Parts: sequence; structure tokens; C-alpha cells
Amino acid sequence: MDSNLLISTVVTATAALIAIIGGFLVSRVITLASEQEGLKHKLRDINLDILNRTDLLEAAKIELLDSDHNDFVNEYAERLTYEDLTLEEIFEEMEDDLYRGWEIDEFKDMYVELIDIKNHLNEMITQEQIDSLKDLPIDFEDFRVETKSELRGRKSWYEIFYDIYKNRLRGSVHRIPSLFNLDTIKNRANAYNEKLKEYDTHLNELIFLKRQKTEQQKILREFGGNRNMWWGLLVLVYASIVGIVIPVTWGVYGNSPSKTVILFLFLSQLLFLFIYLGVSMYFLTKDEKN
Repeated sequence: MDSNLLISTVVTATAALIAIIGGFLVSRVITLASEQEGLKHKLRDINLDILNRTDLLEAAKIELLDSDHNDFVNEYAERLTYEDLTLEEIFEEMEDDLYRGWEIDEFKDMYVELIDIKNHLNEMITQEQIDSLKDLPIDFEDFRVETKSELRGRKSWYEIFYDIYKNRLRGSVHRIPSLFNLDTIKNRANAYNEKLKEYDTHLNELIFLKRQKTEQQKILREFGGNRNMWWGLLVLVYASIVGIVIPVTWGVYGNSPSKTVILFLFLSQLLFLFIYLGVSMYFLTKDEKN
């Protein structure tokens, strides 16, 4: 068989193989790019959901913490009136040094405001020289109007200390809740439970979204680690060189080697192509089994 004819046959066969394998690789690249873009789009949606859920969680946390601040004031206002307690001493009395799961740092600013309110109310009462219950208006608002004082904090906390002071003048150390107060306490408890439920819902949803994000990022990283595509490209480059570039060069310059060399190069590219296909099929079937 003439060498030029053999070279022409090898080049034609190689071109056909490259077209088949190259078409497969291009199709695979397009599919992977489409899947990767879908994952990136989903990851962007998850990140947006995480941001929104984080804002909702923070808002729920602020609302829940505000309720716990108010309950803390209702619970410890009397002791703060009659005892010189620091915030650290109060938290030391609690289990695990926590108030409903909150650490002391969440209450420091609140405590400063609370003590300022207590001291301010004492100053207002002292300036008015009130010594008996009859000198005090029934409602704190009336007292504030009479004294023409500007409040330094929450009005509801002023009212709590005001009631405690009235009880002290009355001779009663502890505040006795009325039926109205009991109903109010019950309503507040229900509202607090709803806030707590809302906080837990946002927290659990945020944890779920972060797990989803981690899984999506893991899958996305696996696309970048798909080495079979690169090995396939290297095999195609090798087949192009030994099956087309070198034989065409021989044909142009007329210095064709022996037929054995031509067949060896052709068979070597076939060997690499089938090794690549075999390895790809192995990992493909292995992933499916797993």
C-alpha cells in the first residue's frame, strides 16, 4: 500500500474520530455550562433569601429583646428601688448567668437607662417635697404635667417606679396586681409567645438556607474539579498532532516515514482515545452507583 494513501486514510479516520469525540465534549461543555449557570442563579436566590431572612430575624430579635427588657423591669424594679443592686449581681443570681437566654451585654444599655429613670423620678419627687400619698396625683402623667418635667426614657418604666413609690407611701412594700393587671399579664404572655415563635421560625429558616447554600457551593465546586473534560481535550490535541498535523507535514514535504511508524502513531491515538472513554465510563457508572 502506498504511503501517501495510508497517510490520507489515517488523516481522514483521525478527523472523523476527532469530530465525534470533539462533538461529545462540546455538547458536554454546553450542558455543564447550562447546569452551572442554573446553580449560580439558585445560589444568588439563596443569598438574597438569607439577607432577607437575616433582616427579619434581627427585627424579631429586637422585638423579643425589648419585651424581655420590659419583663426584666417589671420583675426587678421593686428590688432596685429598695436595694442597691448592680446588673452583675442580678445576673449572678440567675441560672447560667442568663436571663431567658440573653447574656448580660444585651442588658447593659437598658440598665443604665433604667437607673437613670429611677434617679430622675426620685429627683422629681424630692423637688416637689412629697411626704404623703395624698400629695401624689393618681396617674403619673398628671404628676409629670404638674412638675413640667421632660422624660429621660420610657414612660412605662417611669410609671412602674411611680407605682412603687406610691405603694411605699401607702405602707405596702409589694405591688398587688389587680384583675386588670392579671389580664394584661396574660395578654402580654401570649404576645411574647407569638414573638418567640416568630423568632424561632426565622432562625430555623435561616439555618436551613445556610445549609442549602453550603450544598450548592459544594456542587458548584465539583464543576470546577471535572478533570475528565481537560483530559479529553488533551487526548484530542494529541490525536490532532499525531493523526493530522504530522502526517500532513509528511505528505507536503514528501519525506514519509515507514508504514510501521504511521500505523504506530495512528494506533497510539486510538489507544489514548479508548483509555479516555473507558476511564470516563468508569467514573460515570461509579458516580451513578454511589
